[in-house]
Amino acid sequence: MTDEIMEKNKEKKIGDNKLLANLEWFYKATIICILASFIWIVAFFAAVMLVCCAVMSIIALYKVRSGKYGLKDNGFIVPAFSISVGLILGIGVFAGFAWLDHILGLDNNYGQREEIYGLNSVISLLNRENQNWRHGTDSWNDLFREKGELSHYSHFIEDTDLERYAFNAQALRTDIKIPQDMVLLFPTEGRGKDQTGGVEMYRQSGPRSVYVLLVNGKLKQCPYEKARYLKWSPQDSGVIPMQDLFLKTGVLAGILFIIPVVFIVRNWSVVREKKKTVILMAFLAAVAGGFMSWLSENAFYCSKFLFYYYEELNLGIGVPLGIIVGLLAGICYTVQTAKRVDRDSLRYASMYGYITLYGIITGVVSAIFVHLLLMVFYEVFLLEAIFLGSIFGLYCGLLLAVITQSAFPVKLVDNESQNKANPVAETGR
Repeated sequence: MTDEIMEKNKEKKIGDNKLLANLEWFYKATIICILASFIWIVAFFAAVMLVCCAVMSIIALYKVRSGKYGLKDNGFIVPAFSISVGLILGIGVFAGFAWLDHILGLDNNYGQREEIYGLNSVISLLNRENQNWRHGTDSWNDLFREKGELSHYSHFIEDTDLERYAFNAQALRTDIKIPQDMVLLFPTEGRGKDQTGGVEMYRQSGPRSVYVLLVNGKLKQCPYEKARYLKWSPQDSGVIPMQDLFLKTGVLAGILFIIPVVFIVRNWSVVREKKKTVILMAFLAAVAGGFMSWLSENAFYCSKFLFYYYEELNLGIGVPLGIIVGLLAGICYTVQTAKRVDRDSLRYASMYGYITLYGIITGVVSAIFVHLLLMVFYEVFLLEAIFLGSIFGLYCGLLLAVITQSAFPVKLVDNESQNKANPVAETGR
């Protein structure tokens, strides 16, 4: 009877070891699929792999935490669980926000935003041809149709109901100096040809948050119940009260900016000890951050290419923001990874799981942080920018982690020490 029990326990341990081996294989395969998921068929396999990793890691994590099975962590359970469950939940959260943003008052109102982009492109064309074109706005609908057909933005103008827009009458005056942050063009509640007016005509129905065009070419997103706070005349302050989303976002971003600085200061001894690796990772992360932030700013916020057509405003802050965030992220990633390797490299035969986990976390958090700052500066909420930015951040963080994992070598130990650190390795042979 005793021999039978021992045989069952042995088979059980072998089965548990196979679970860990399979989890390690699925995790590494998932990482490869994620890196190649720009191919749609590979993206499908990546999704399947994530689900498999989530199930196996949950089972393995339960067996390790319960202590009933004698199962020891191999360094892949926590990374597999964190990445698979985190990505699945992250996609679910973004999908949920996409459905619920109208309840939260953050409607992106994509169609109306594209219309404003198109109208602004025509205004840019008119400004280049004749700076005094605003004097003849009595028939601006016809003028915009004519100029729109001559430009490569004609597809925007053709689909835009110009009678749903109006010029701010105060912004067309020639006897006063017009502030650059004053409302120039806005959507109206009623329809009419060649409309001009003020806040009394502002759209009061439909999506809660709509876009207006300022004199300086900047788009501003504003819920209709706060339209009165916009700058309709030179005397208005144009300051939306404290509950403004972008002020909250700016405060949040400022608080988050302090966290990596405090982390680096508290671990300065590790920074000095690993200074060569820190310099290498900080440089690579800064280059990646600067490039991706430049790409994001031009794609989403001033839109020189890719998604929208918006010419007037380009703050040029993407590159410096990306470099600063990349530097901090690279240092934090190196410090945390070095600490984990120094602490656990005697326990695990491979630190690949934690290295890639930290790379993904660093990339995604950095991308979200950069987009929060860009949204504050451009005063526009773009959910799709955060979502796509997170995906590219994941790619960059993961790629840097895979490329630089040799900078964090596992300590070499003899078989006896390895077996003491991880008894499962011996029983599985």
